[in-house]
Amino acid sequence: MGELSIPPLLAHDPEALPPGRWRILLLPIIMVLLAIGIANAAAISGQDARRSNEYDSLRITSLYWENRLAATQLEIDQLTALPHLDAAQRQRLDFLSQQFPSIQATVDKVHAYGLISYAKYGRVMSNWDGYRYEEIVTDGYVYHQPTDPPDIKNKSDMPWPGFPEGHIKNVSWYPLYPLMARGLVALTGISAIHALTIISETCAVLAAVFFFLYARRHFHNRIPFLHSAGEEAAAHPVRRWDLLPADSAALWALAFVLYNPCALFLYANYTESLFILLFAAFLYALQGRRWVIAALIAALASASRSQGVLFGPILAVTYVLRSDLRHGPLKLLIASGLGLLSEVGLFCFMAFLQHRFHDALAFMHAQQYWNVGINSVTISYAMNPVHAMSNFISYLFYVSPMDWPRIWEAFCVLWPPVVLMILGGRFLSFELEMAGWLLWGLPYVASCLAGYPAATDPWMSMGRFMAVMLPAQIIIGAVLVRFRWAGIPLLALSAGMFAMFSYDYGMGQWIG
Repeated sequence: MGELSIPPLLAHDPEALPPGRWRILLLPIIMVLLAIGIANAAAISGQDARRSNEYDSLRITSLYWENRLAATQLEIDQLTALPHLDAAQRQRLDFLSQQFPSIQATVDKVHAYGLISYAKYGRVMSNWDGYRYEEIVTDGYVYHQPTDPPDIKNKSDMPWPGFPEGHIKNVSWYPLYPLMARGLVALTGISAIHALTIISETCAVLAAVFFFLYARRHFHNRIPFLHSAGEEAAAHPVRRWDLLPADSAALWALAFVLYNPCALFLYANYTESLFILLFAAFLYALQGRRWVIAALIAALASASRSQGVLFGPILAVTYVLRSDLRHGPLKLLIASGLGLLSEVGLFCFMAFLQHRFHDALAFMHAQQYWNVGINSVTISYAMNPVHAMSNFISYLFYVSPMDWPRIWEAFCVLWPPVVLMILGGRFLSFELEMAGWLLWGLPYVASCLAGYPAATDPWMSMGRFMAVMLPAQIIIGAVLVRFRWAGIPLLALSAGMFAMFSYDYGMGQWIG
């Protein structure tokens, strides 16, 4: 058993780089391109099925209302042709005359409505929140007030049933991703939908490379049996495509990033791939003790999604633990400065909201419709683990037919803390373990009473949030490189769920 080259808490020097064989980077690129192909093929198949169902439904609905309109018109004509009308006939004629404009309006609406946005060609990767990013790119941010006229409150082609306003306040979605898409639209003239997809899938490719580089460096330095095995392998001639143990572990970890059940969001019009790219680059900068670069990456992450705000505290604490600066007060001052620099992206967004809507915290206030946030009520509810277990059991045993995406969403509330608690201390660095707990804890508390009204959709989107749980994938890589017999079956199961969820997403179903 070899010695750890870098102790978990006290190492100040940059972590050592594993042997550099850059041709191996082709492997993560091939893996992510295959994942993009599977996601698109499955989602397009699902959209085709949804489109067929929509056309059938539209035909049935259209025929129903057209027949009703014709029958109403025929009865009106028959009554008006009578020379004399008794009281009942006159009352019937008055009723039909009042109903006719409403039926005509319904017919016109059915003819004009067409396919739901999910089923329209070219929109396969823009379901659910993907539509909101498209809306921000094309129309900008919306934060309407109660006194605004109805045409502003309800300006949307995707209304949300039960919500008091059709046009959702989209300031809840952070600006970096739509801003990048808007720039691409301006440069190339392509549609907002395609710009968002191009950015997501490009970021997915880059994220795969950065995460692989980070993971193999992590395994090379911090996992004793891999480090000693790597030394033994280095003592013998290494063929061009031979993999060191750290390479194999990194590829296993990457496979479960790219093919986890909710990995579809890495390739759809969402921020997941951009966030993973920034997260992996941020961790890689921490490995090299490049504090300012890490802070600048964190600043971008804080403008990408809510979890990006956590990079600042992670960087500040890591600097205090890892920096070789001996002057305590100065170290704390620099750590605070790095933490503040890490939040510049969020501060810029808040400044924009204050200027545009006179509310710097509009992105938080707008979440009232989802009942998402951190307060005394959500903290109290989340601290009782019985609630999380009951939510999982409810989907597992009391929902019929079985809703697999919702089961996975509920399960994602439970498995991360178990994995981190049992294996985090063994396979993760301190900063990576801290990142894992924060990345799980923030959505766990904030969305435990989500839904409209409250608690009708608890822990919504936990599957998405845990799809970017890189510390957990690092643990998976460390385990599977030792127990290879379990790797293929687990990966096949995960990839099968990934393909199934991608199909469901194309169908317009909610994927957690």
